[in-house]
Amino acid sequence: MQSRAPPGRSVRSAGSSQPRAGGGRSALANANARRRRAAPVAAAAAAPDAAAALDSEPAAAAGGRGGGAPWEPPEIPQAVLERNAELAERLRGRLVLAPLTRGCHVPFRRLCADFGAEVTFGEMAFARGLIKGDRVERARLVRAPNEACFGVQIATNQISEGVRAAQLAKEAGASFVDLNCGCPIHEATRRGLGSALLRKPQKLARLVSGIVAGSELPVTVKIRTGEKEEKVNAREVAALMEAAGAAAGREIPLDAAERVGVFRKLISYMKEHFRDDERGRKAAFYFLPFHFAWFFRYRAFPREHYLEDSRRHPLIATRIGLADDRVGEVEASLPPLERLLRCGHEAAHLAIADALWEAPTDADALAALARLGAEAGRLEGWEAELRAGQGVASGRSGSEGRG
Repeated sequence: MQSRAPPGRSVRSAGSSQPRAGGGRSALANANARRRRAAPVAAAAAAPDAAAALDSEPAAAAGGRGGGAPWEPPEIPQAVLERNAELAERLRGRLVLAPLTRGCHVPFRRLCADFGAEVTFGEMAFARGLIKGDRVERARLVRAPNEACFGVQIATNQISEGVRAAQLAKEAGASFVDLNCGCPIHEATRRGLGSALLRKPQKLARLVSGIVAGSELPVTVKIRTGEKEEKVNAREVAALMEAAGAAAGREIPLDAAERVGVFRKLISYMKEHFRDDERGRKAAFYFLPFHFAWFFRYRAFPREHYLEDSRRHPLIATRIGLADDRVGEVEASLPPLERLLRCGHEAAHLAIADALWEAPTDADALAALARLGAEAGRLEGWEAELRAGQGVASGRSGSEGRG
């Protein structure tokens, strides 16, 4: 299976070989009819004791750089092939919300589902924490009521952990489980998780095969083109994931007032989820400035001007300043509300979040933001600081990042 993503970009192995544009390329490796074998293997591998036994096998048996016999693909049971094909069909051509650290909480996924996201992922959860009942990790299993196809992403390097985490995901109502083999942050790689798993593809294949055998849900795998730019091995890894049994936009131009309505809906979902009190506000404000660090980049990006750009890189990552001369905008003619919503200053994002949280209606929110944008010198001061390289919001969560 071919991946066309640049080195270090994430790709996903699941049920079809069709890539999707945007961010990391998604590649769905379907264990389909060509992988069928004469006799399905015994389903006893699904038992926890079987998974534990697989965990205890010598690492050398996985093959790879450590020596030992190369990993041999198992015969894939008919039931696994069928559930993979079913998931692949559910994913094919769908609008997918990828897992996003700090962003893929329940209220945000619920908002995205309102606007057409047909497949959604929760934030990466450490399987060991899930099994131990860690409240933060367990919160990542919660499914919003309008999520049609919800995947729980887990991080583990142990078969027994993966099988147990998959069971917890099933009990929580997940549609499938996604094994994260793409996260490059130290928090994951120091534990031998995330992109560290790409160092030994055959050992990873053995891990995936064991989780697939023990899981009642389809298992997909998120990979990168390689652990490092000089170590690109996506083709090898994707082929092994398939052999191990791994399963497999539209334009919405919104003016400033309509975007405020969307933001208000997100806040209403946060108040419902976290509660509308001081403790709930504190929880919501952990996420809101992060979201506005991405929301301020919104532009309509008309197809006639940006179609070719969208094929080369995600438009959400495009930085074009306050006004877009490609579509005839002039900075001086932008309305104050539009300029405020496009401001990349962290203080502006916090002030916007404050105004939206306190406003009882959309009309009150618009009035509060209009006052904020018209306040003498305030917006201009933020813009001046940005030009001086101060107060820049990165849209990332720094060392806390996963994914």
